[in-house]
Amino acid sequence: ALSSHPMAWLLLIGGLALLDPRDRRPFVIPALVLAAGFAVVRWSGMSVYESAQLSFIQRLAFPDLVFGQFTPAVLSARALAMLRHYPDVLALVVVCTALLIRGRRWRAAIIFLSGLLLLYVLIGLYLPDLRHDRYREQVDFGLAAWGIIALFYEAWERTPGRWALILLIAACGIYRGAEAERVAPLYVQRTQWHLDSIAEARAQGLSKAIVDPGNIEFGTKDDRVTLYWSTGVESLLLSAKDGPEKTVSIITNDDALRSGVLAPDQVVLRCGDMLGPGQMNERLFGSSAGSYARLPGVKE
Repeated sequence: ALSSHPMAWLLLIGGLALLDPRDRRPFVIPALVLAAGFAVVRWSGMSVYESAQLSFIQRLAFPDLVFGQFTPAVLSARALAMLRHYPDVLALVVVCTALLIRGRRWRAAIIFLSGLLLLYVLIGLYLPDLRHDRYREQVDFGLAAWGIIALFYEAWERTPGRWALILLIAACGIYRGAEAERVAPLYVQRTQWHLDSIAEARAQGLSKAIVDPGNIEFGTKDDRVTLYWSTGVESLLLSAKDGPEKTVSIITNDDALRSGVLAPDQVVLRCGDMLGPGQMNERLFGSSAGSYARLPGVKE
């Protein structure tokens, strides 16, 4: 967990807090040592993108932003979004809370609810836009993981009707699988857009192209599948499957704007992250020489 996403650090700390102090003791020192080591590695190798994303923590210093998460309008909007997209997560959280209170496990209940509150505030500060897309799923994932951790740490062994928990978890899994299948065709369309852009760039003899997608968004108002954030990386991976000599770097207008002035031999990855000359493994991805050229947008 410590070598993964920063959100995993919060989940690890919460998991250790839920443990009985006697069970926690063997993990504390190794966890602190590993945390210090990984913190040094992550901090020294942090990209521009990562440092910019973590800067949201500074918003905690502004009470109006923090308490703004609890206005009726924000609370109702986020509740409706949760009901629409994460009824399975809500069910796990409600059941876990009820079991902790019913079993008078006040310490665990306080830790669990405090963790939910902290995640709610951090998620709201980091991504106040409630429009649902694949990045929203990644940000909200901590809530689902925290509910599962608490359920198994604190409720599983102490619930007489465990068969009911098994049915609940199975129902949540079936629902989440059905949602994934419902949304999957939208991502197939998105991948096809990248493949069409790569084919058009190759037809024009370009290995590095800037595309104006024309505000294309796949999906619906409730399930947006946008092109931002990783088009550069995805185009490299998809095109290099055909051989390193056929590698194409496709970026959007937004990528070009974030990256600023693009010097020759630079390759844009995502959100302003770039590789300079010689930084890309050309045995896998071909040459990074040359400049980006404009390519007409590829429509659906």
